[in-house]
Amino acid sequence: MYPLAPGLRMNKTLCVTVGTAALILATTRSGLAAVTTIDFESFPNQPFVLGPLDIQYASLGVIFDYQPPGDVPDIFSPAGAPPIQPHSGMHFATGPDFGVEFGDSDFRIKFSSPQSLVQLWGGTTCVGATGTLVAFDSGGNPVGAVDSRPFVAAGSASTSFSVTTGTTPAIREISFRAFKTLTPCVEAIDDLHIEGDPPPAPGGPPTIILQQPLAQNDDYGLKSLQAVGSVQGTDLFSLEVVLKGLNAPAGQPLPTELFAVNVVHQTGTLPFDVLLRQIGKLTIGNHRVTATVKDFAGRSAQATVDFSYFPLPPDPNLGPFKFAVPSDNCQMLFYQNSALAYFSGNNSTPIAVPTVIAEKWRTVNSPVLGPLRTLGCPVSGPDGSVANWTAQDFQRGRIYAPSSGNVVYVPGILTGAIKEVAHCTTAAPCAARLAAEFLHVGWPVSDPDWSLVAEDPVWVFQRFAQNNLGPAYHNTLEIRGRTPTLFVERIGGDIDETVAAKADPNQVLPPQPVVDNHTPTWPWLPFPCVKAPTDSWPTVCDLSTMLHPSHETPGFAGGPACGAQPGCGSSISCSDSFCPTYVSTGWAWNDVGTGANYTDAAYNGIIRALDQVGPSPGSHLANSDNPLVHDNCNFSFNQETITEAAAVVILPVSCTLGWIAWAFTWGETNPCAETWAAASSGAFCRSDWNLHTRPMPGAQNWNFLSEANSTNNPRKDFEIEFEVKWAKDEGYFTSFNPRPGDLVFVHGRHIIDCGHCPYNAEIHPQDTMVVSRSFAIQPIGAPEEFRVSEAYLWVNSFFPNIINVPVVVYAPPRPSMHSKLIASYEEPGYHASFNMRPMLQPTLVPGGMKIVFSTGRSEFAPQEPDSVSGQWHYPNDVFSPRYVDYWRLAWNLW
Repeated sequence: MYPLAPGLRMNKTLCVTVGTAALILATTRSGLAAVTTIDFESFPNQPFVLGPLDIQYASLGVIFDYQPPGDVPDIFSPAGAPPIQPHSGMHFATGPDFGVEFGDSDFRIKFSSPQSLVQLWGGTTCVGATGTLVAFDSGGNPVGAVDSRPFVAAGSASTSFSVTTGTTPAIREISFRAFKTLTPCVEAIDDLHIEGDPPPAPGGPPTIILQQPLAQNDDYGLKSLQAVGSVQGTDLFSLEVVLKGLNAPAGQPLPTELFAVNVVHQTGTLPFDVLLRQIGKLTIGNHRVTATVKDFAGRSAQATVDFSYFPLPPDPNLGPFKFAVPSDNCQMLFYQNSALAYFSGNNSTPIAVPTVIAEKWRTVNSPVLGPLRTLGCPVSGPDGSVANWTAQDFQRGRIYAPSSGNVVYVPGILTGAIKEVAHCTTAAPCAARLAAEFLHVGWPVSDPDWSLVAEDPVWVFQRFAQNNLGPAYHNTLEIRGRTPTLFVERIGGDIDETVAAKADPNQVLPPQPVVDNHTPTWPWLPFPCVKAPTDSWPTVCDLSTMLHPSHETPGFAGGPACGAQPGCGSSISCSDSFCPTYVSTGWAWNDVGTGANYTDAAYNGIIRALDQVGPSPGSHLANSDNPLVHDNCNFSFNQETITEAAAVVILPVSCTLGWIAWAFTWGETNPCAETWAAASSGAFCRSDWNLHTRPMPGAQNWNFLSEANSTNNPRKDFEIEFEVKWAKDEGYFTSFNPRPGDLVFVHGRHIIDCGHCPYNAEIHPQDTMVVSRSFAIQPIGAPEEFRVSEAYLWVNSFFPNIINVPVVVYAPPRPSMHSKLIASYEEPGYHASFNMRPMLQPTLVPGGMKIVFSTGRSEFAPQEPDSVSGQWHYPNDVFSPRYVDYWRLAWNLW
């Protein structure tokens, strides 16, 4: 007989808590039966600790036979357990499915000797549950009558259950269960009472031998890790093998994993062979294997082996080994001075990883990287081609490490897009990819973010900087929408186009420009992304429509519009003033086609820094115009550069005859004599305002060009002309001048100007024009600057009301994934309306405000070109529509 701790009762007579049926049975039992009651308030011969139960009561013949690491029964008190009150004392035992979300297993208890009576007080967490207590013999067969109670107590262990086999001890196991349809129920018991044979005397203590692994370094990238050995003992209870890594990052616990082998009720010598790690799955570093065996008497034996796994000989330059982190099919080895990425099992050369990048790599855990949520293995070595930066590519993204500041990562779905945006393709790779990406997009300022708002989910959102001027100068890449779409939002757009727009007449490009306070945003490029129904996140975006300089298509030749003579091209020499076909046609300008192909097409470009033929800026008063084919002139200026339209004084000219009429009526009495005299004295008729632009990439804009416009790249000079008097009279130039670097949108008359050689395509005149730019502003009290897009809209009397003209003004890059677009217009002091008020339909679209002019108005027919010059004169109809307005687009910052 074993000594009992307080709270445990054992005697040779019946306990007073046994029910009436048990009392009747007890009168026929042997007086030598062992009687025990366990109230879960203490353990025999060992300190009492709340927690998992196994063999703490084995000396009394009671074994809670559940093998870790699976679910195990526990001892709890009401303060730290489900809302169940014990039958007596402060503690009770709960079944193995406590804390398991979907489990509903029964509560099983074994006995080392047969019992004739088992009684307990049961309870559950379920209201209205049925409770059952079933007894089994040594063969697992039910014995005795099942005790079933339809309404077991909920919230307390206060319902009495008992099973018996009469005078013959035969119970070796019981099962207690509380169940309710479709409801997992937790079982609890208290005051477990048993009567039967006393527990058997224990045999010799158990022993254990651990033969593998060997206490040495082995390459477990080429073989599996096995725990091999043998145990010996009487009535063994459990065999546990623990694999512990001995290297871990500072402040983190050593990684530990438990393996269990079922040896319950086995006696003798038993071999074991436990697979701890498959080939290539063991973490590189130092490890320990510990095997422990227990018997029913609570005795144990243990064996331990320390070993290591280092596939490579140590490199003294790396410094001492610290720890390793596994990921996919590789591991990152951290040393004191650097890190190595080692690919298990293929004998490949490890990839060097700077420590600062490796430390960032092991902290990344994000759904934007797919189901594994990690960056995966490195695919190349570090890139230090840009001063003060180091970057490295991984399977699912890239890490950027500046010489000072935060180390950040970009997910692969964006790094693939950035490569395309930077014109770095498989067919045309960049010699210095990192530099090209910084130039075209920038470097990331923080890790990516996401927000899965139902109506407009943001799958990935990340900001990029190209300078150190703050958030108002950052670009944005984001994937948005229920149908995921990538938006590339860049101040200045394609930097190659911005630079080319500043080419001088000799085609010399300036140094790469810096994005400044007025650089507009253009355009927001949308690209579709793939997200299969089985994917939780978009996986890739299709940038096959991304335009590169090599994608440019030549425009129409333009020659037939001026008589189908070779002189229309750019390869033949001709006089500075006229082309060979001019006299035969008698037309100064010729329309290009009819219909929607050109006449109704919208053109987008960026105002160049210079006129193609001289030192004037891309936005300026014409150097000279023919006074006989222009209604209004300024004779006050010679050919000096005039860029401020408000300073120009325009007066009607005294002669409005066409070119041929003037040539044959020359003389002192001719009404054109005064105009001719002014021109002969050195004064120039300067009537038109010229906008020299570079078309934004895209077939729609490139198709406006003639051969002469696009020859000798990177000139691509496309001119927009209109008489400055219109803009002044209608208020457009009241307080505004287009300037180089601005974006310009126009809709109007597409022509070939036969007055130049070679012949150039133009829009002359336009009926709709929008010039947009941006500025960075920091209102009083605002924490930082933010960027605003501003647009100047002008619809003149040539506007055909029979069509819709979609005008897009691009908002700045979105500063945060929760920002909403704010649009304001009709600023005080800047708008005019004469007999026209277009019914604007402003529509918020990703990246801009789309303005659509309404249809349904009466058709307006502009004055036809005169029969000689081809000039479209400004209509005199005072009822013609005219409209000027000012728009601002900005994002709120929250």
